Amino acid sequence: MTGILLTACGSASQAGVAGPQTVSVFKLRPGQCVVPPKSNPNLQVSTITVVPCTQSHTEEVYCVLPYTPSPPSGIPRCPARPTRLSGNLTEDYPGDKALETFANAMCLDEFQPYVGVPYKDSSLYYSYLYPSPRSWDDVTRRDRMVACVLVTTGAPLARSAKGSRL
Repeated sequence: MTGILLTACGSASQAGVAGPQTVSVFKLRPGQCVVPPKSNPNLQVSTITVVPCTQSHTEEVYCVLPYTPSPPSGIPRCPARPTRLSGNLTEDYPGDKALETFANAMCLDEFQPYVGVPYKDSSLYYSYLYPSPRSWDDVTRRDRMVACVLVTTGAPLARSAKGSRL
């Protein structure tokens, strides 16, 4: 996979977003177009800039699902509004390797249904955001969400990649 790997440690809907907005990574939803942070690509982020998809951008969120110990098989069919986990979440942080395995399986399965072509035939790449140990253990956040993000090859888009067959 090529792209930026961001670990989330901490949204705006596309409808009605007139310009860039800084939002919590905990509130990202499929269909949101984002501008990545300019600094170190392996940093932990808590906020990200969401822009209207008609504005120049290089990344777009296309799936957000909670981590599960077994990577998804088949297409999980990402909901437009991800369901956050609640209740007594006592499991230990699974580690970066487990989260990356889950994210790669989920993001690859969800790529074609969102973009409209298989990953190997696309000009787009994917990356992902996943919980940090700190956000995982934060009792107020209960961060278990993994977000798949489409990444352009460098040339910005000024439209959504959904169904684009890029």
